[in-house]
Amino acid sequence: MSRVMFDPSKPCRTRDGRAVTILTTCRKGGNRPIIALVKSHDGKQEKVQQYYKDGTLNYDLNNSLINIPEEHTLWVNIYHVGSGFKPGLRLYQSRAEAMNVAMDESGAFVGAFTVTFEVK
Repeated sequence: MSRVMFDPSKPCRTRDGRAVTILTTCRKGGNRPIIALVKSHDGKQEKVQQYYKDGTLNYDLNNSLINIPEEHTLWVNIYHVGSGFKPGLRLYQSRAEAMNVAMDESGAFVGAFTVTFEVK
């Protein structure tokens, strides 16, 4: 199993789900260059934490930083073919783009539908 690398330039949180604001990733001196504000469990306070460049905080895994999966949504055209349905061959950035192409393709166009996925 490969370890997922932490990227401080992308949205992140603590492993236990608390909000994090990264203040800097290039602190001079010491071996923990990431300085972040970490919300308390009740969300009423913030604490300054220093992290290693891989997002870890010593041995405390719950306080380590992880990236929040980024959600993406694309559009796909669906066609009625024979007794079933088939997706078009491409994914589109918008419904309008999918609909424009649908009018040019052959087949019984059913509709444009969203496909949502997460990238970790």
